[in-house]
Amino acid sequence: MKIYFYTPEFFSGGTKMIYRHAEILTSHGFSAFVLHTKNGFINKAFRHAAPVRYWKDIHITPEDIIVIPEYLAIWTNPEVNPHGVKGFLKRKFSANRFRYLAYQAIHSQAKIVLYNQNPFYTFFDYPIKPHHLRYPYLLPNCIGAVCVSQNNFEYLKLAFPELPIFRIYYSIDAELFKPVTKKKQVGYLTFKNQKEVAQVVNLLLLRGNLKGYQLVPISGTEEEVAARFNESAVVLNFGNIEGFGLPPAEAMLSGCVVIGYHGEGGREFMLPEHAFPIAHGDIISFVKTTEAVLAALVTDDQSFNALTTTAREFIGKNYSKEKEEATVVSAWRNLLAKTAGL
Repeated sequence: MKIYFYTPEFFSGGTKMIYRHAEILTSHGFSAFVLHTKNGFINKAFRHAAPVRYWKDIHITPEDIIVIPEYLAIWTNPEVNPHGVKGFLKRKFSANRFRYLAYQAIHSQAKIVLYNQNPFYTFFDYPIKPHHLRYPYLLPNCIGAVCVSQNNFEYLKLAFPELPIFRIYYSIDAELFKPVTKKKQVGYLTFKNQKEVAQVVNLLLLRGNLKGYQLVPISGTEEEVAARFNESAVVLNFGNIEGFGLPPAEAMLSGCVVIGYHGEGGREFMLPEHAFPIAHGDIISFVKTTEAVLAALVTDDQSFNALTTTAREFIGKNYSKEKEEATVVSAWRNLLAKTAGL
């Protein structure tokens, strides 16, 4: 029996975690692999030691398990044509032949586990009217789902109360994300909610209340993002509604004052005692809070030392490698125990 994590050929926090999930299972004696349909592809945007396999080189058996990302759930329906997929999937899978190979993997004879890292993608591309498309979570060969936050877990239990669902914990690398001498720098990621990023950044520039701090866009590899977080005094988070939200947790571990959206999944760590959560879309509060934080830092650059210290301790304790490994291994031992009846 082998566990194959179907993984698309693009970088995101979610793909990084798929690699890590497979890596952890392998280190504990499971036959687990990242599965790509593009021959020879290995994601080089982050560090990993996960074993990788390619669709053309493997033979799927009924004893094997295919782990499917939540946003591909609709493809379990044979009437959905992979060449005609619209929206998100069409943008992410630009080469039709790779989309079709992914479709083949999902429709193999293997058992199914849903790896749900964003509950708000659970019904991605499903109609917004009554329909007869099936949900993969209810298929007889689906042995369960894995999710990544308390909000994620509660959402899936609301939808599929009879399904075995296991919550795992992410870990944040304390060797990579660690504070250095802080610069007068306000970092922000640019690849999510770009229209809202543009509003906040331009309002801050227009109002001229940055108090000598520089606005610095952050992008790049995991190491490059970590280097920027580590030196930034403040980080603005514009994350979408999502399952967890790695960047604000990483920034908190880097000792930054984090301002912004918790994205629902981040409710469990973007608490008022650790950060400055902003209601999603509240641009006015976002700008005014940032200006107030900068004004306080100019008066006393240690104004938020207690907040950043407790935030760093909270992330380090609750999202450690040990906790991640323990929850991943426990989830899969329970999932495999359920295969006996299928």
